[in-house]
This record gives sequence, structure tokens and C-alpha cells, in this order.
Amino acid sequence: MIVRHLLKSGNKPVLAVDADADANFADLLGIKDVKTIGTIREEVQGTKGKVPLSMDKNTFVEMRLEDVLIEQEGFDLAVMGRSEGSGCYCYVNNLLRKYLDRLEGNYPYIVIDNQAGLEHLSRHTTDNVDVLLLVSDASVKGITTAIKVKELAEELKLKVSKMYLVISRLPSGDVPKALEKKANESGLEIFATIPYDEQVLDYDLNEKSILGLDSSAKAACAVSELMGKIENRTLKNDKGNSKH
Repeated sequence: MIVRHLLKSGNKPVLAVDADADANFADLLGIKDVKTIGTIREEVQGTKGKVPLSMDKNTFVEMRLEDVLIEQEGFDLAVMGRSEGSGCYCYVNNLLRKYLDRLEGNYPYIVIDNQAGLEHLSRHTTDNVDVLLLVSDASVKGITTAIKVKELAEELKLKVSKMYLVISRLPSGDVPKALEKKANESGLEIFATIPYDEQVLDYDLNEKSILGLDSSAKAACAVSELMGKIENRTLKNDKGNSKH
């Protein structure tokens, strides 16, 4: 939805990164038959010997990363995917992070969809970001997970400028008081809410790209408001910093 908002607003190119092992970001964007970065890990670390003898691993990985970057109108997509087998992939993960660091100079906006867990933080896959949105459903379990992510990000001293809590698929009305209380006690601000939207469900059931969602849809309007709030706070912070 954020990628959709950026494209509709003319803010492009966008780099979309699917860092969720379930790899459903591409489906939401209407992209089929994707190649994933996870397959490169297997080629390098596996026993099939796919790395040419005349090429070092660094060069091979960078060449293959260029192959799996999916170019679309206004945005590109990189899908991390799921690695198979066991073993340490620290070497290749470091290369992937360096590659993304190099790519970021080509895109004014990078949107990373992380899995709902802590592993990506502990591996510093998510680092040096302007805004980290902790997205939860309207449940105590969801809020608790968001709090754990916040605490781990602080413990690891990740370079995150702003961290906001967003309640998604809110059935109706206001956020339940119990959830507000739990979030406030942890120091998390409920920054925005996104209502449950039948149109989004229809797009999912019919496997339609979320990029085509009508701008009048409740969820689309809520995401536009969310992005407006982020932009306004960023501008205020920039003005405040310029005084010092």
C-alpha cells in the first residue's frame, strides 16, 4: 500500500524489498514467477558448484543479484525469499547488505517488507532507516510483538530515525483502550490506524495487484493520511534541526 501511494503521488523510482520468507510482496504487486536472492545463497553455499572457477564469490553474487532484480514501471523489486538447508549464510548476507547499501543511492524511496519477527533485526538486515513502521493487528499478541521488536531495535542500537506503531485491519471504531494502554506503557505511540477494507480482501481473493486499488478505498485513504503524517513530521524535524 505504501508503494502504491508513492507511485500514485509521483514519488519514484521506488525500490521495494521483500525480506519476508513467505515472499508474498510480489503477489500483492501483481508480479509472478519471481527469482529470489535466497537461491543465490544456495548456489554459493551449496554443493552443486555453480560458481565458475574463473570467478570469485563476490563477483558471482553481484552478477546474480543484478539478474534477480525485477524492474517494473516506476519501481523495482528485490525478493529475499527462503533459503533451504542448514549452515551459516553470514558471508552472503553481508554481501547482500552491501549490495542494498549500494543500490539505495539510485532510489529516493526504499520500502522493505519484513517478516513479523525478530530475526531480521538480529542480523541487522533492517538498519539505517528513516522510518520503521511496526504494523500490528488489533490484538494484544500483535502489540506485544511490536513492543519486542522496538526493544530489540533499541538494544541492538540500530540506526532508526523514527519508530511508529500502526494498527492495521482495525474492525471498526477506535483502538481498544487495552491496546492503547499496553502501547503507551512501552513508550510506543499508536501513530495511525488502517481500517479493515473489503476492497483489499477482494483484490487478494482475486489475485489482483494492490497497485490498482481505487484511491477512494478506506485502506488507501488511511495509508495516504499515514504518509502525510510521516512527511509532516519529517519536515518539522528538518526545520527544528536547522536551528541548531
